[in-house]
Amino acid sequence: EYSLPCPRTDFGIFYINDVEGAAHLRTHHVGGSFVYTIPFELNEYMHNIRIGTKFQYTGKSIDWDRLIFSDQIDPKYNLLNSSGIRNLSAFEAPDINSRHRITVGVGVIHRMSIGRTNPWALTWGMAFDNYTNLFEGSLYDSLLGLETNDNSIVNKWSFYFSPEIPIINFKSKYYGLRPSIAFLNEVNLSNLQTGIEFNFQRAYGAGIYLGLANFKEIGRDTKTATYHGYFKILDTTDSQLN
Repeated sequence: EYSLPCPRTDFGIFYINDVEGAAHLRTHHVGGSFVYTIPFELNEYMHNIRIGTKFQYTGKSIDWDRLIFSDQIDPKYNLLNSSGIRNLSAFEAPDINSRHRITVGVGVIHRMSIGRTNPWALTWGMAFDNYTNLFEGSLYDSLLGLETNDNSIVNKWSFYFSPEIPIINFKSKYYGLRPSIAFLNEVNLSNLQTGIEFNFQRAYGAGIYLGLANFKEIGRDTKTATYHGYFKILDTTDSQLN
């Protein structure tokens, strides 16, 4: 990532390679991003709006033959039957084992600070990934068995909202709360996370976040709890490392 001499403009390039599981589910992302920042002051409110866009190529592949399903496992002989023959699965692998696509996305983040001393702050943002059938075959999502909708304008979007609230200012010491909520939806997958963080002097903090995921075809929720903490290890007159 690089910031131009004008501090309002940033751009970056990225490459991500992810491999997981015995079936070697591989995902490659390569792309670029561009961000422009608009700062302004209105009465006692300081505003900072960041508008960004992303252009990304994604490739995804899997080796179906390396997958093991529960109906292949014998309680006594593991993956073999009593005759020593490998158990077969009722799962029928699709004809495809890889897919590629190009994604164009856009997002905005708005942060507003209210007041001069120990200000309240509000940060919110939204991001959208355009529907990509202009660049790919309509069967892309079949690699994961997801339904596709050719009439969809956006197939992935997310929303974030978080106020920062100073709760006390005792002997010039700052104590604050930062609740937050984030929601992401992609085709028929969704994930909601909400929680709260407490911090002292913005140098020591702890929080808890609850997640609720939903896969509509399964019809069952998956709940998670995430614990978060940080502390200051170094500071100077104009910077701080947590």
